[in-house]
Amino acid sequence: MPIECHGSNGGRPSAKGPMTVSRFAHARRVAVRTTGVAAGALGLLIAAGSAFMFHFTLDDRAPISMMKLVKAGKIKGAALEGEHRDADEEVRAARWFERVKEPTWTVSEDGLRLHAWMLPPSQSPVATSSLCSPLQRDASLKTVENQGIPAVRHAAVAGGATHAGTRDAAAHAGAQGVTVDERFPYAPTHRYVILQHGYTGRPREMAKYARRFADMGFTAIAPAARGHELSEGRYVGMGWLDRRDLMQWVRFVVRHDPQARIMLYGVSMGAAAVMMTVGETDLPDNVVAAIEDCGYSSVWDQFMENAVSMYHLPARCLAVPVLACMSLCCRLRAGYGFRQASSVRQLRRSHVPMLFIHGSADTFVAPTFLDRNFAACASPDKTRLVIDGAGHAMSASADPDRYWAAVGAFIRRVCP
Repeated sequence: MPIECHGSNGGRPSAKGPMTVSRFAHARRVAVRTTGVAAGALGLLIAAGSAFMFHFTLDDRAPISMMKLVKAGKIKGAALEGEHRDADEEVRAARWFERVKEPTWTVSEDGLRLHAWMLPPSQSPVATSSLCSPLQRDASLKTVENQGIPAVRHAAVAGGATHAGTRDAAAHAGAQGVTVDERFPYAPTHRYVILQHGYTGRPREMAKYARRFADMGFTAIAPAARGHELSEGRYVGMGWLDRRDLMQWVRFVVRHDPQARIMLYGVSMGAAAVMMTVGETDLPDNVVAAIEDCGYSSVWDQFMENAVSMYHLPARCLAVPVLACMSLCCRLRAGYGFRQASSVRQLRRSHVPMLFIHGSADTFVAPTFLDRNFAACASPDKTRLVIDGAGHAMSASADPDRYWAAVGAFIRRVCP
């Protein structure tokens, strides 16, 4: 009689039956559930971490924030690596800045009081004797810090609707009809430069730039970015909100001197603010040129660069979702997203002469951003300068002769 073979087990009954299938299906369901729980936990962890990073990085009122740590002197801002070959000039400029500075104010489009220091051209008599004594100036600033306003020349400015969509106005009740000390103490020279500092910085950091421009006959205005020093604001604008604040400073100058020729000059985050400003469709014709020093191509690009190079986060699997969540927090809280805040996009609409500067050894804002920004700039008059071996915001210190020769030549050509 023929022998029937059932499979490869020599005719023994198969062990694979309904019970085995059921166990396999159960194991698969458990694996799926475990994976789902793990993914959900990871998502919650990313969301919580992103919210913390947003507040730490951009919220001046957070319990722990970069701004508070820098103000307290516990950490430094963006590292200024390298030798300061202009150290003596920096010391002299800082003393000059403190001696001649005069406070002035304007109001942002969302109702925040913005502060700046005005510095006279070197040929002006007030360059050697300021309009108020240091004691009077200190008393004025103490009044400001107590939420008062020095009573010299007042201008009531309506808060109006916010152009940038920022939520700072919600934290600034009664923005309509804000009264500020809109001081304009110097006789017009018709040549002005607005100097914007970087992230966590102060106007005083622009002293050496202001002194150089003053020696070239410019009245310098060094604003404090929103949320910095004496300017109001909870959230750091990263250049995007600051672009509209710079527009307010431009209008401030034009209001007092309709014949003004204005240059915009920024370093790091201030450089991004300048590049974002020149692309505004309502930029007054009084703005005749702009110089950016080590600015980034967008807030997204800059934070991605920092996440990968400084914090060593895997770009696609971790850095992207973290930044996406941070950007969402920023859009909901501060009114802008990281991709929206783009120098490249704004430069495509620029038309004023531009000088782009970057240090080849910048480890904080990558030198490759210079290439992106320069390529995007639609202005027919654009120039680039790379300072070999210069770190972040260190180009003027690494090679002051070459730096200021290029800047001086550019200024003589575009704003004689």
